[in-house]
Amino acid sequence: MGLHNFATFIRKFVYPVSKALNTIGAWALMGITLLTGLDVFFRYLFARPIKGTYELTELVMCILVFFGLAYTAANEGNVSVPLVVTRLPKRARAVVAAFGSFLTMGLVLVMAWRAFVQAGIYENQNLTSAILHFPIFPLLWVVGAGCGVLFLILLADFLEAFSKAVKR
Repeated sequence: MGLHNFATFIRKFVYPVSKALNTIGAWALMGITLLTGLDVFFRYLFARPIKGTYELTELVMCILVFFGLAYTAANEGNVSVPLVVTRLPKRARAVVAAFGSFLTMGLVLVMAWRAFVQAGIYENQNLTSAILHFPIFPLLWVVGAGCGVLFLILLADFLEAFSKAVKR
């Protein structure tokens, strides 16, 4: 099995997972949008804001951001400025893409690892949010899981670019 075929194999299984996580993130966005709207409504109409809305919005942003990263990467939705790279030959572009994917994989892997380590620490310390007393460690699992799925997408990107770079 060649590198390109292995990358395709990874994408075949990881893409549906990234799409499902992105859907969860979209529902989370809809939920905090509705909650914020209701909070504004109750605050100005009845002078009774919903307790913890700001804090809950902060917490849900972890789900929104980290569950959307892999899907965005899988659909090449990241912002890039290919000013210099487009002028390079195909093989050199593939080398730059492979190098960029490799560096990003390393960073994302460290982020996932540290998120899981920190989740364990927060769980042992029973660390909770200030107002709602929501446990923080599950959100770090979200960060770690989102980074883990992103790592697999980046691995597929790296394998595809590397196979183009070493192709004769």
